[in-house]
Amino acid sequence: MKLEQAAVVLRPRRSWEAIDLGFHMARRWFVPLWLMWMATAGPLFLLLHLLLPGSFGIAVLFFWWLKPLYEPLMTDWLGRALFNEQTPLHRQLRRLPPVLRKGFPGNITWRRLSPSRSFYLCIQQLEGLRGTDFSNRMKLLQGTDPNSGWLTVLMFQIESILYLGVIGLLFMLLPETIELDFSLFDSITNSTAIAWVNSALYMLAASIIAPFYVAAGFSLYINARTDLEAWDIEIGFRHIARETAREERVRMLPGSGSAAVVLLLFVTLSLIGPGTADAMDRQEAREKVRFFLEDA
Repeated sequence: MKLEQAAVVLRPRRSWEAIDLGFHMARRWFVPLWLMWMATAGPLFLLLHLLLPGSFGIAVLFFWWLKPLYEPLMTDWLGRALFNEQTPLHRQLRRLPPVLRKGFPGNITWRRLSPSRSFYLCIQQLEGLRGTDFSNRMKLLQGTDPNSGWLTVLMFQIESILYLGVIGLLFMLLPETIELDFSLFDSITNSTAIAWVNSALYMLAASIIAPFYVAAGFSLYINARTDLEAWDIEIGFRHIARETAREERVRMLPGSGSAAVVLLLFVTLSLIGPGTADAMDRQEAREKVRFFLEDA
C-alpha cells in the first residue's frame, strides 16, 4: 500500500469532517459506484418482484434487508480507487463472488441491523478478518469514536425524505380535475402499475443514497486507521527521506564551476577544430586551459 499515492490527503480528521470527505469521494466517483450498485441490486429487485407479484410491500422489505449484498462491491472498489487504481466495471463485477463470501452469513442475519454496517464492512473487505480477529479489530477501530452509527441514522432519514418527497411531488403534479379522496387512495393501493412505480421510486432513492453511505463509511474507516497507525506521520517521514536522498544525489554531482569549465573546454576545442589542435604545442594548450580555469 503506497500511502503517498493516495487520492486524498491522509490526516486525522473529526468524524463529521471524515463523513464530509466521504461525500466528496462519492460525488467524484458517483457514476462507477452507482453502476456497481445497480448491477447487483437491479437484478435482485426484479427477481423479488417477479417472485412476489401480489406482495410488492414484502418484496421491497426483502430488497431493503438484503442491502449488505449490494454494498461490498463498492467498498472493495473504493479501497483501490483511494490509491488511484480505478478498476473498470466489467472487471470489478468478476470480483463479486469472492467479495460477497466475506462475512456473508452475518451480514444478512445478526449484523444486518448494526448501525455501524458501512464501517465494519471495510474491515471485512479490505482486511479480510474473521471471527475473533474481526471482533478485536472492530473494537479497536471503534475506539476512535467514528460516529458510524449516527451516519446510518442520518442516511436512513435522507433516504426516507427523498423517497417520500418524490411521491409527494407526483401527487402535486396530478391534474386539478382529480379529487384526492379515499377512493383514489384505494385505487392506488390496488393498482399493480402504481405498485411497480412505488417500488421503483424506492429503488431510485436507495440507489442515489447508497454511494454516499458506503463512501462515508469508508472515509470513517480510513480516518480511524490514519489516527491509530499514524499514516500522516509515515507519509511525512517518507517525504523527508526522499528529499534527503535527492539532496545527497545533488551533492555527489560535479560543482557548477567544474561543469562550466568542462563546457567551455568542449566549446573551445570544437571551435579550434582537430587540425589546429594537432598543430598546437603543449605550452599553448596549457596556457589556454589556465586561462579558462581563471575565468571560471
